[in-house]
Amino acid sequence: MKKVLALFLVLLMTLSLVACGGGGDNGEVNEKGVVEGSNVSASGETDKDVYLDMWGVWAQDNYRAEYWQQKAQEFCEQYEEETGISVAFEYYGQGSYGALSEKLAGGAVTKSLPVISQVEEQATARFYPLAVDLESYLPAETLDNYLDGLMVSCTQQGTICAVPAGRSYIVASVNKTLLEQAGHTVDELEDWTWEDMHQIAKDISALGDGIYGHAQYWDEDAWPWESAVYSNGGSIDNEDGTQIMFDVESGAPILDLAVAMMLDGSSYSAYNDFGYIDVSDGFYELWAQGKLGMYIGSITMYASGMKFRDNYEGHADFDIVVAKQPAGSAGFSVVTGGSNMMIMNSATETQKEVAAAFLEYLAEDENCAGWNQTSGYMAFTKSVKDAPSFKATTDADPNLLNIYQFVEDAHARPTTPHWQDMYSNVIIQDLVDLSQHPENYATGDKTAALVEKWVVECQKILDEGN
Repeated sequence: MKKVLALFLVLLMTLSLVACGGGGDNGEVNEKGVVEGSNVSASGETDKDVYLDMWGVWAQDNYRAEYWQQKAQEFCEQYEEETGISVAFEYYGQGSYGALSEKLAGGAVTKSLPVISQVEEQATARFYPLAVDLESYLPAETLDNYLDGLMVSCTQQGTICAVPAGRSYIVASVNKTLLEQAGHTVDELEDWTWEDMHQIAKDISALGDGIYGHAQYWDEDAWPWESAVYSNGGSIDNEDGTQIMFDVESGAPILDLAVAMMLDGSSYSAYNDFGYIDVSDGFYELWAQGKLGMYIGSITMYASGMKFRDNYEGHADFDIVVAKQPAGSAGFSVVTGGSNMMIMNSATETQKEVAAAFLEYLAEDENCAGWNQTSGYMAFTKSVKDAPSFKATTDADPNLLNIYQFVEDAHARPTTPHWQDMYSNVIIQDLVDLSQHPENYATGDKTAALVEKWVVECQKILDEGN
């Protein structure tokens, strides 16, 4: 993999000279206006006029991938009816974001890429030189209709090289019943800070033995820590991915807060009993019992937490409210995640045009609303708010409207292709240790030293990788 990555980075240096421009080899055009070779791509070929292959993260039979395949079938039928051009679409799941990124990196070297690819949101900065400039293929009104916060990572070097696919971000899921029993109101959450969160958690914990105001959670990739860094004015790296930008000022406050909350009993940590990959199972049980005030994680965890509660035998009945991640010194700046979609520059001109039409089809209001309802990810356009099915869903559950609206404060993700190496090998295990042994980090100099160590080790990864 390291050899593939090295070759890929060399290729990126070349491609960046024409980033998001140019195109695949274009042959002769037939009587339908289809460029020769448009029925062939990396994954196969078809006897129809145009072949679209898509690489994604989920297996073919995953409900999210099945939704895209269903929409693709509808699109192909409609496109042929309107243009007379027949289209075949095939989806190929790669199993994980890591496997997908590895295959894209290898395909860039071997010049064997699909027409469309899902790409991890943070990896958009890595793969954008492989993609077309979507301003050349999608109408301005379609591009303008995507939620601004979700387009931050889709825009690289001033060019729109992707559109949102399965997008998420960090929110707080709050037990409204416990919140109000502790003497607080939902209105307080509209402009709350990390300090406010701590006080609310303490007040909820004071309601009785076995009740916690908050749960520790760092996810598999230190996502909540990264998001807190943004809220405190930091970034992971600079625009060209050569310099670490977070420091003690932006990276340590959330660690100090976590330690203080665990030591005063206002935050529950399941890290001594569960591995960091499945630690949510530990606090979901408290949540279902009505003994947990809040947890901070992906928007998809709102639905999964509610589902866990509803399926838990003898679960408590309580109301839930979704709130923004608390504000830090830089306000409500928050991490986003999930995935985007790219059209690859290696495709023929016809394939690019048809692929763009498919992306436009997915962005239609009812399709966007259907994606939100099926996948649990963001409804990613502005106009979907007025779609009847979306309106019916958000009327039934106003928290879904909160999720739709709170993404306005999205922060740009790391640009380095080495971020996974950093959080996997430098950061996450230290976060686990802190969550298992908060007493070892009870003085501010301990957390400051931890962040300083991360800066040095992450910078070393950048220097060696670049």
